[in-house]
Amino acid sequence: MAYSTITDILFDLPKKEVVNLTNDENKLYEQINFEDVNDDVVKRVNQAIEDADNEINGYLRSRYSVPLIAPVPKLITKISKDIAIYNLFCRRFKIDIPFREVYLSRVAELKLIQSGQMHLDVDASLDSVGIYLTNKTSDNRLFSKSELDKY
Repeated sequence: MAYSTITDILFDLPKKEVVNLTNDENKLYEQINFEDVNDDVVKRVNQAIEDADNEINGYLRSRYSVPLIAPVPKLITKISKDIAIYNLFCRRFKIDIPFREVYLSRVAELKLIQSGQMHLDVDASLDSVGIYLTNKTSDNRLFSKSELDKY
């Protein structure tokens, strides 16, 4: 499950801008149907969202079990949406990328979450993810304390 959707992105960016940022066919501006959010546009936006979510998971992996499950915290949805928008701009601009400051502030938030200075309202921390089981006891272990003392 993605942390954000194309609907979230279209809430912040005009449809015309999204279609223009995903125009990989290099159609002339006059030839683009800006009302048509076709399969290619959706596929490219979803790829930007997936890349954003992978980046988020990279930061959160050390503190939370990822991917986060529903309900996804609203902060993560916002971060995912903003990083995905930045990824869309990166497809067209190589220098002076619009939305760069927003992206950097979202990464700063992820670093605060990663370091434990900011917390998410989720139940699944790494402390409660799993249980380690073993079939060894102190009687049948390979190296006992007396065996180790010989060296």
